[in-house]
Amino acid sequence: MTFIESAAGARRTIGTVTGGGRGSLRFTPAPGRGRRTIEAQFELAGMPAERLTVTSFSPPSPRLARPARVRANRRGTTLRVSWSRVRGAARYEVVTNLRSGTQRLTKTRRTRVTLRRIRRSDGGRVRVRAMAELKQGKPRAARFRALERARTRVEPLPRVRRGRR
Repeated sequence: MTFIESAAGARRTIGTVTGGGRGSLRFTPAPGRGRRTIEAQFELAGMPAERLTVTSFSPPSPRLARPARVRANRRGTTLRVSWSRVRGAARYEVVTNLRSGTQRLTKTRRTRVTLRRIRRSDGGRVRVRAMAELKQGKPRAARFRALERARTRVEPLPRVRRGRR
């Protein structure tokens, strides 16, 4: 007897049992949406004979929660970002967008990260997203300010004289 997980036209073999009797078969369903069924495929003399639906279930959600309490603390050219742990997350992606147009992607397994070499004149936003195998969450953001004004080399435009014609 072969057990098959079936969902919206797709099928996957979970396992095979020989000899009959009792027992259990452990498997991890892939995350997704919609109801799934477990079917038992019987064989008679090596040929498929009958297929019966044993049970149905809803798979785990493909979404993880958003990280809570995202904080961005600035000290000089260092930015420390921290957040609370998300249940089921294996890692986190931290995307830093600076006002100067620069973007940084940092991946970590911890719930905090230290970013260095951020110019004192750069402010911006940090987004943290929880990730896992075949799952991801929506990002949560925090802003941080520049510590000083940007120095620019803008000179005044030359004065235009209007002449008579």
